[in-house]
Amino acid sequence: MSEQGTFLGEQPGIVAERTSGVIVRLVRAAIIEGRLEPGQSLREEQLAKELGTSRTPVREALIQLRNEGLVEGAPNRPAIVRSYSAAELLDIYRLRAQLEGFAARVAAERGGPELVRKLDASNDRFHALTEHEDDAADLIAENISFHALIAEAAAIRQLDAMINQVMAIPARYRAFGAYQADTRTIVEEHHRAITEAIRIGDGDAAQAAMAEHVLWTGEVAVTAQEAFERDAAASA
Repeated sequence: MSEQGTFLGEQPGIVAERTSGVIVRLVRAAIIEGRLEPGQSLREEQLAKELGTSRTPVREALIQLRNEGLVEGAPNRPAIVRSYSAAELLDIYRLRAQLEGFAARVAAERGGPELVRKLDASNDRFHALTEHEDDAADLIAENISFHALIAEAAAIRQLDAMINQVMAIPARYRAFGAYQADTRTIVEEHHRAITEAIRIGDGDAAQAAMAEHVLWTGEVAVTAQEAFERDAAASA
């Protein structure tokens, strides 16, 4: 981390009783949003200085982030933002397919008309956004909202926590290619298929449609990472 710049943004002094939790949230967001990049060192003293706190809660926060898989490093060594290989990404998306597929199954059984109304509205917003070339960020946000509606409707707190954890990967590894002009309609088709299965209360179909969607998204992310690794090896 640069001594001159900051990655977490301007922060007031952190209240002691919630220090480590706040640090976890701030660093997690910086990693997921790409302000802290894979392989970047996270030095306790620099983070403590930037956040106006002691090193102890920073150390505690980094331990939690290690447990979440966002940072790595041996004890008594500086933590670094974790990097993921294409093979590791494939495993993550396979796990996501299982977790979110189950959430869709339960949502089909428990959701009801109100969930369907919200999913239809999300699909309509997504469709409107597909017509604008420069709205990839809005499409991604709408996609996240769609998935969150289903996880919330499943109403299984532990499942929701596991989905959130497995989805928390650095920005470099996300499937941005799924929201390009030539592929974004596939996302919409997948979302509408999931919605239709939930509408009729078909848990099997909802689970299968969600798993297919997540695995397809994973293929996009893995293909991009494989290309990145080839380019990196060629330039080494």
